[in-house]
Amino acid sequence: MLKKTFISSMIFFSASTVTFATSTTYVGGSVGVNGYSQLSGLGAGASVFAGKGWFNTSEKLYIGTELGINAIHNSKYNNAIGIDASILPGVMLTKKTMLYSRLGLEGDHTAKGSDTFRFGTQVGLGLQTQITKKWDARVEYTAFSVNRPAVGLGLVYKFD
Repeated sequence: MLKKTFISSMIFFSASTVTFATSTTYVGGSVGVNGYSQLSGLGAGASVFAGKGWFNTSEKLYIGTELGINAIHNSKYNNAIGIDASILPGVMLTKKTMLYSRLGLEGDHTAKGSDTFRFGTQVGLGLQTQITKKWDARVEYTAFSVNRPAVGLGLVYKFD
């Protein structure tokens, strides 16, 4: 299902006549909670990310790419470090607020249990809103195929 969604999104955005005229480069960070399907408790997480996004203001569409590094702590994995690469298609709900989805790949290295690097897919849904000209706030839910759903609150600094 994720593969079909990812492929159809890529075909739409590459074949579309929509022109993405406005772009922005950004960095940010978030903190949140995560859980594991085999674990009854919650863990904590933090991430830093960087990305590039393109807007089409007349069509109210957005497409972005993002790279992130994640630090996770809970009793199942003790400490884990993860990386992810995502595509973020979105739609502008208002001039300052965007609803977006996250489609990507992620991997993590656990310090407890198996000492391997695992790869998986990620899907998510987020809401980002402008709080000043350079700063945005975001809230996001992401589900990872390596059994780590997460909810995070973040800040985004835009360079452009």
